[in-house]
Amino acid sequence: LHEMSSRFTDRQAYLLHDAIMKYKRALSINNNSIKIYTKLAHVLLKWLILPSRLYHIHRDTVTAKSRDSGNEEIFRKCANYLAHSFEIDFNDTIKCIKVLLHDETQYMILAYFHISSILKKTEGISIDDILQEKAKSVNEIYLEDASSFSGMSILTFLSAYSSITKMDLNHSNIKDISLYALEDKLPKLEELILSGCFLITTVPPVFPNLRMLSLSCCQNIVDSSIDEITMNYPNLEQLSLNGSQNITDQAIQYINDRMTDLQYLSLDLAIDIRRNSTFCYNITNAVFKIPTLTTILLSGCSNIRSSSITTLWRNCPNITEVSLRKCSNIDDKSIASLVKHCSNIKSLTVSYTGFSNASVKAISQKCENIEKLVAVGCTKLFNFFPILENCPRLNYLDLMFCNSLNMDIPYMGTDPLALEYLRLSSCNIENLNMVFLKYCLYLNTLETDSTVFSNQHLAIVTEHCSLSKLSIAHCGIVYRTNFNDFLLMKGEYLETLSISNNKQFINNTIHNISMCCPNLVELRCDFLNITEESILPLVQRCHHLKKLCIQGTYIPEKLLQTGLRNYSSNIKIRGAKNYIFR
Repeated sequence: LHEMSSRFTDRQAYLLHDAIMKYKRALSINNNSIKIYTKLAHVLLKWLILPSRLYHIHRDTVTAKSRDSGNEEIFRKCANYLAHSFEIDFNDTIKCIKVLLHDETQYMILAYFHISSILKKTEGISIDDILQEKAKSVNEIYLEDASSFSGMSILTFLSAYSSITKMDLNHSNIKDISLYALEDKLPKLEELILSGCFLITTVPPVFPNLRMLSLSCCQNIVDSSIDEITMNYPNLEQLSLNGSQNITDQAIQYINDRMTDLQYLSLDLAIDIRRNSTFCYNITNAVFKIPTLTTILLSGCSNIRSSSITTLWRNCPNITEVSLRKCSNIDDKSIASLVKHCSNIKSLTVSYTGFSNASVKAISQKCENIEKLVAVGCTKLFNFFPILENCPRLNYLDLMFCNSLNMDIPYMGTDPLALEYLRLSSCNIENLNMVFLKYCLYLNTLETDSTVFSNQHLAIVTEHCSLSKLSIAHCGIVYRTNFNDFLLMKGEYLETLSISNNKQFINNTIHNISMCCPNLVELRCDFLNITEESILPLVQRCHHLKKLCIQGTYIPEKLLQTGLRNYSSNIKIRGAKNYIFR
């Protein structure tokens, strides 16, 4: 059990815990149960303190993450065991802990369970001493989702880390009073992430060198909070307020007036801890006047007016990255104003807006330095070729759900394109002139899911492109023979491949993938007519494979639970009932 503890699944850990509890109930009956109980529980302790679990120190970073609610319970039960283990087998337990702590890439899970008082009473081992020793080289600390850290407990934990420059308290239970108590304790802190900290209402002036602050999904952040924060930290360079539902145009005015060095401002939509989308929908007619601003993200600000956007471009000429996703009032006039005043734009996201051909024409004439364009769901767009023809640095193009692309427009370019990423999923490309793919010599990612991606298209890709990622899920007209030719010629470059929902692909296809794709890392082959005859050789031959999705196939459940895992413990396998094995 000690030897295999590093490969325990969550299910095995639960079963082991049940065995431990049975022996615990027998302690008063049989003395031999004490030894078995102690040894089993030490195996589970070893599994818990693995670097891939809750805490670890690696190089210059401390990371702490809590598990999901289901696993939290077993961790707490193990903590109770550990306290009991000191009583029934004190020396053996201390020895086990010392061995586990000897490796400097591992960290004390014990602090997480609030049982440090037990260790402090022992001789030769102290949490405080360990923290002080390990903290000397730590520059970054991540306590995201560590819900057990709250109030003063986090202060005790952080007291040893005075040299850190970055701290992530994402979704923790920290309060304003705890931040006040950190005064003079973190003098070098430059980046602070408080996303999802629902108890936070402000950030007191206790971090003199702070340059980056994230308050995404902090529901108690209001205009008065921004008023105080801008006074406390006027030199901030990056500020994230994603999903801040309770801030209005007045908050933007505070930022305009005081943050003269701000370069990055994010008012994006966000997903809170309950998986709900949150928006800054109270931003309507804000006037942005921040000349130093280079990046502004306004995705989901659905109520912001076109006049406000036009003012933004005029007052912030140095902007290079813009996100306007789901800003329903954005039209061709707004984009024309953008390219007129911010011709150095490099990244533009206009998904689900009124982005159309007129906008494409304006960008192609004024923004020759653009590198990334995301226009998902722009149903008014039917010709994107002018951007390809006139923007030589464009390397990322996402046009998913643009189902109005015109089929009759010829591609006029002749020079090689810099395009590296292209997504045309769910687009009507049946008769689209795909000859431009001949000039995509540097293309490494192509996604055409749920389209009529044909054998002719695949032939062009086979001849001219060396893809590391190809996704052709639900493209039923690609023949097996053409796909096999692609694998023979370009399979060695593939690292990610998705061929789900293509009933024409059978065991022989998977066999060819295993023979031609030695560098494959991820394979999605859900809902195919395949069996274990092809999957087992695939797992054996593709030594780099990390993720395998085989939902809706004829792979026996028993094989999923035992057979495949025996070939490689590093593959995450997603099977017919969403089982995940590590």
